[in-house]
Amino acid sequence: MTDKSNTSSALKSLLETKGMGELLVVLLGAVLLFSIKGITTRFDLTEGERYSLSDQAKKIAENIDQPMVVHLYLGGDLPPEFARLRTETEMLLAQIQRQSSAVSVAIHNPWSEDEALLYQAAALNERNMSPVPLSQQNEGKSERAFVFPWAEIAYEGKSPMAVSLLKTQLGASQQERINVSVQELEYQLIDAMGKLSQTQRARVGLIFGKGSLGELEIGDFINEMQAYYDLGSIELNSDSLDMGKLQKDLSLFDLLVFSKPTKPFTPSEKYVLDQYMMNGGKSLWLVDPARMELDSIFKRPESGTIALENQLNLNDFFFRYGLRLNPELLQDITITPIVLQLGQESVQRPLLYNPMAVSKNNHPINKNVNPSRLQFAGTLDTLPGPTEKTILLQSTEYAKTTAVLEPITIEDAINFNPEAFPENRSYPVAVLVEGQLNSLYSTGRLIAPGVKKFQNHLNSSKPTALAVIADGDLIRNQLAPEGRIFPLGYDRWTNRTYGNKEFLLNTVNYLLGDKQVLDLRNKEVSIPLLDQAKVEEKGSYWQWMHTLLPLALLAVGAFGFLAWRKRVY
Repeated sequence: MTDKSNTSSALKSLLETKGMGELLVVLLGAVLLFSIKGITTRFDLTEGERYSLSDQAKKIAENIDQPMVVHLYLGGDLPPEFARLRTETEMLLAQIQRQSSAVSVAIHNPWSEDEALLYQAAALNERNMSPVPLSQQNEGKSERAFVFPWAEIAYEGKSPMAVSLLKTQLGASQQERINVSVQELEYQLIDAMGKLSQTQRARVGLIFGKGSLGELEIGDFINEMQAYYDLGSIELNSDSLDMGKLQKDLSLFDLLVFSKPTKPFTPSEKYVLDQYMMNGGKSLWLVDPARMELDSIFKRPESGTIALENQLNLNDFFFRYGLRLNPELLQDITITPIVLQLGQESVQRPLLYNPMAVSKNNHPINKNVNPSRLQFAGTLDTLPGPTEKTILLQSTEYAKTTAVLEPITIEDAINFNPEAFPENRSYPVAVLVEGQLNSLYSTGRLIAPGVKKFQNHLNSSKPTALAVIADGDLIRNQLAPEGRIFPLGYDRWTNRTYGNKEFLLNTVNYLLGDKQVLDLRNKEVSIPLLDQAKVEEKGSYWQWMHTLLPLALLAVGAFGFLAWRKRVY
């Protein structure tokens, strides 16, 4: 008892010694600083928690159970904006590593001679990870530098996947591109990790024949799909149809994609497709109710040409499922331009038959998706029935239609008169149908003379879904003369990008039940922006306030501490 009393008295006298209390506080503070060094935890107080992993991202990361290495090529000295991109990427990867211990990170400087040849600049460029040029000022001289804003993810023997960390945005400054890129980091990295770590992949069947678009014409769509799903193709050939074999072949796929067919489907083909739907198969149809091409208008600039109904023999097929395709051409006040050659000059002119389709933002498919570009699109009507129907894309309320067989000249196509678009009604262009469908052949209807129904014929379907888009060109990418494929939704003539690709990816993901990928892509990010008018009006005031106020508070605190110390000691 005496020893404890003596120790307590000694400690009390030590603390009462002049200056020892302050010294002890400093020592404790130093210990605390060194103990938390290297901890990357941060508190996310932003609206929408845009600096925190979403639940979907956590689920994907938790499923990574084999070694995965993320090679980040932003090592070395970087300009401030790219240093920020590197820091944000490292912070995100640290959060991912907390969800899965199988993920490791390696940071490389591609310009360092100490790096392995595989990770140096020349090797990255050969693997299509191109550098971004920068213009820097050094001692009054302009110097050219390059940065590799890329990550490369390797997973259990699969081919490494390159991930661009810098978002392309036309007309944006470098700082604006960095800001957008930081917002997209979670999706870019988690999506790539999810693709690599997939163990079970759905199967998508591409239906060719029937005058459909070719592989190159939908090449970018195919490339995007291959990252998520196993793809296969089926050529519909009416001359040698084996219905049993076709049914067996279709049953291998979870989703069928029809890209702009122009030739009629036979009754036997329709029956096999109907039974595919009855067995729970999903389908995505991109069809033109009316046939018209821009080249046809240019061939007869003065006399014009006419649109014809696209005779696909599918009207009763879609009608049974609750939809009606209208053989007409849509015009809208929201027009996308084309490039015309007038003499020696290339000029952009609006094309009335190439409007932008808008969405109600009422469904995971169309949520936060940019408007899609339409080209000689038709319209759809939804019909009463037991299934749930969701309009995914539609015109604005300032739209009208041109009937088939009505002459169209180039002057009509590029002549834009706002008064010709009175507020009337919006026209559906893309519709999703979900639920239990009734077979087209459930009422004893014959397939074709001499053709019998399957022994396992179904009159009603398992829960299923189909999406119908009244524009076959929505899936079509442009091609360079040498056959190079341009990104889907990109117009190389006007250098503009539309939301076609994102809309179609969302549609396929939804039909196949990939809710995690869809929610991850559609994660809302709220970014508070400065009011530029107020910045110009009171910017100087707030700059001085943020500079002088902390100094004033520091001075008050210092004088207060000195006064307290003088009074105590």
